[in-house]
Amino acid sequence: MSIGFWEVAFLIILFLGIVIVSRLVERFRVKRICPACGLAIRTPTQTCPSCEYSFPRKV
Repeated sequence: MSIGFWEVAFLIILFLGIVIVSRLVERFRVKRICPACGLAIRTPTQTCPSCEYSFPRKV
């Protein structure tokens, strides 16, 4: 019993769909939440753009 063309095509499309969805989820995931003002920040930054709270460095 061998795998046919359509089964391989379906598996490739499924794999690509999972990769695309996971990248979209990662793009819109919140990176940090400021403990001082509660602002959700999506970009990797060292200070809060709203209240200028300085985040501790990650080790």
